[in-house]
Amino acid sequence: MAGYPLEAYFQVRQAWGPRVRPDGQALLFLTTLTGSPQLWEMPIDGGWPEQRTVLADRVLHGSYAPRDGRIVFAADHGGDERWQLFLLDTDGTTVRPIAVAPGVIHTFGAWHPNGRLLAYATNARHPAYFDVVLLDVESGERRVLLQADGTYTPVAFTPDGQTLIVHQTVTPRHHVLYRYDLVAGTSEPLTPPTEEARFEDVQLTPDGTTVVALSDRGREFLGVLELSLNDGQMTWRLTRDDADIEAASLSPDGRLLAYAINESGYSRLRILDRVSGVHRPDPLLPQGLYDPGGRDPVRPAWTPDGRAIVVGWGSATAPADIWRVDVATGIARPLTRSSRGGLPADAFTPAQLIHYPTFDGRQIPAFFYRPAQQPFPVVVHVHGGPEAQARPSFDPLIQWLVSQGIGVLAPNVRGSAGYGKTYLSLDDVEKRPDAVRDLLAARDWLAAQPDVRSDRIAVMGASYGGFMTLAALTEAPEAWACGVEIVGIVNFITFLERTGPWRRRLREAEYGSLERDRALLEAISPITRVDRITAPLMVIHGRNDPRVPFSEAEQLVAALRDRGRDVIFLPFDDEGHGIVKLANRLQAYREIGAFFARHLLNQGDREAS
Repeated sequence: MAGYPLEAYFQVRQAWGPRVRPDGQALLFLTTLTGSPQLWEMPIDGGWPEQRTVLADRVLHGSYAPRDGRIVFAADHGGDERWQLFLLDTDGTTVRPIAVAPGVIHTFGAWHPNGRLLAYATNARHPAYFDVVLLDVESGERRVLLQADGTYTPVAFTPDGQTLIVHQTVTPRHHVLYRYDLVAGTSEPLTPPTEEARFEDVQLTPDGTTVVALSDRGREFLGVLELSLNDGQMTWRLTRDDADIEAASLSPDGRLLAYAINESGYSRLRILDRVSGVHRPDPLLPQGLYDPGGRDPVRPAWTPDGRAIVVGWGSATAPADIWRVDVATGIARPLTRSSRGGLPADAFTPAQLIHYPTFDGRQIPAFFYRPAQQPFPVVVHVHGGPEAQARPSFDPLIQWLVSQGIGVLAPNVRGSAGYGKTYLSLDDVEKRPDAVRDLLAARDWLAAQPDVRSDRIAVMGASYGGFMTLAALTEAPEAWACGVEIVGIVNFITFLERTGPWRRRLREAEYGSLERDRALLEAISPITRVDRITAPLMVIHGRNDPRVPFSEAEQLVAALRDRGRDVIFLPFDDEGHGIVKLANRLQAYREIGAFFARHLLNQGDREAS
């Protein structure tokens, strides 16, 4: 094959999730500099970073204590998502476990203003429910604050330390906020418990009188909502009728609000003066995405003097880095310069935003990566979620495929986030097949393009995208040259029965209930039509997957092999819901590259180069 080796693309590094130390002298961030996400720290003005976590497994996030700069962070084992909490002392080298138990999930919530106490959520009492615990990190003393059968997460303390704001996830689209009184030991709802609305990225104004959150209460798109703790009054601070506000952060004095807007998949960062209503100069960032490397993006980080914000930023052609933005001028500069794996900048292909028609007249948004060579085969790359969004962030596999002469189309079929509540709900329960029809419409649109090889179109996806891949292969068996399914749902019945207990109720809200919708779940499960899969298929799955159990892959592969079908199975013993470790990623994507080379480029059985 022509071009650069696949390994070079997977040596590209990214940095995201910055936090500013309370003294304003340093910042903490995640980076794949060593191959898997770890915490690094660097001077606030830039300079050589120091590695703060050195673990065999990934780190999810880190958060500074408010007084002395100690760091709490979360890590799992082998991709099992049983997050454990650790404390990194101010010497930067001493790590001690503070909330660790086999098989239990611990989710960090918020530091108490005194810097000694912190609140976290845990499902130690029952695997399906998360209670809120207050921990003294010095003595190890624990106090259960809120214990109920639900999914609760602490999010912010008032400045006096007497009140804790708690977030409840009823379903992915139904959230409730509570005020917990630490003195009285009582809680009360701040938002209507029965009203379906999202409340995300929750924070408090510095005076502790107002909750600020992203919400879609009574609206199509997420905006910035302010809720008074004094009288319960809710006021919209920022709204858009055509786009989500995807992140927002108050300055240390509460006057300024830095926020990011999701405009057709791209991000735009702005800074609003909450008093005057006037925007400061727009940050002079290149076209790209806000905090694209993080699974759970953090809000923009302010320096203590309020003169600058620090954000993760990247694009399809620029790996994510940490940028500092001067509030007065909007001038932005990168503080990190992630390695491009020895590749030149022009080795990367930009994403083209396109729209294609589907069965009901809607126009489905998608990002198209076109290689220079024509005509070319195409891989339709389906995102997971389903409440997620394909966006033009750096993806090493996509970039390598395009360099080899294979185009990639990343559609946002109905049910994708970023296009309003109505679009998000168009694939719920019995409407699931409509999303598959959108995917088949993508294939039809591609086949009509003069520069596309209509006989060499493949489909690929992970998690929910894995289900979509299998659904496409069963609904239109002759339409696809091959498929790659990663950690995907094969059988909705066994998936819901065996997924992590804390996830079942939340997933049933999207897919349907085992009690009420069993017949529908059976009908839409690819395993019921596995005999229709005729295209060559590759299946990849981690044995520690807590979301989509490994047994999903096992039953699919067994069913295909019983029928003598062409299937390659690549299991990983030390991975979970996705392939994270660099060595495993290289192995998996070498195999994927060779698979596509055989079936899309007629390269025979040679390994991807």
